[in-house]
Amino acid sequence: AFHMMAKALMMMVVAVAGLQYISAAQGAGPCFTDPKSADCANPSTFYPDDAVNMDLGMLCNMMTYMPGCAVKKACTDKEMDGVFCKPWSMLSSICSTSHGEMMSGMKGCEKYKQLCITGTKVVGCETQIPKLITTKEVTADTYAACVAQSTLAACKTCVIAAADSIGGGCAAPLPVLSAACKAKPTSTYCVNLKRTCSADTTPKVSLCPSNLATSGAQPQQTSRSYLVSFSVVVAVAVALFV
Repeated sequence: AFHMMAKALMMMVVAVAGLQYISAAQGAGPCFTDPKSADCANPSTFYPDDAVNMDLGMLCNMMTYMPGCAVKKACTDKEMDGVFCKPWSMLSSICSTSHGEMMSGMKGCEKYKQLCITGTKVVGCETQIPKLITTKEVTADTYAACVAQSTLAACKTCVIAAADSIGGGCAAPLPVLSAACKAKPTSTYCVNLKRTCSADTTPKVSLCPSNLATSGAQPQQTSRSYLVSFSVVVAVAVALFV
């Protein structure tokens, strides 16, 4: 009888351990309701990298156009490495709203939103690339870039119908914008990418053209500006000869 009780107790211990493992692998536990607890500092016990990567896959398999997913691809392709290629950082680049991104309502960001509230103790929250260009910005900027540089090879496979057409017709706008800004780094549509690539802690990768950080992107002069300038020149010339 004693051996049977011991065996039953052992089976219960194994079952509990198994449930705890499954809970951690799936991303569950008390820290999702109270992440302000000091016991929640280490997310590997309740939201490990495997679970984070599952959510990243859910997000980026369907929405490749997000800048955070372009970062993920660059990490996967070994074009960049380091702290911004860690699963938590890549998830922050997509799900955090502190840098202006507005994608936190997606299913893959659900756990991040639960854990990364004000006052959270979870290490990993807000570890995204600083000043990362947002999905809205990269869509509008790539649209403007391809209107201005319609012959650019990268624009042939990236057809965005309008500046606010997020996710439509272009699977990966950030690399296209990068190519356009490499060609014409002082264009207005490069300002947001320059902000990202000029951040001190941002790794220099293929998505950041080497000539962008020092280019000083400025608004392009419009035809009206040229007309005003020409009128001033004419006025000065007339005044000199009268």
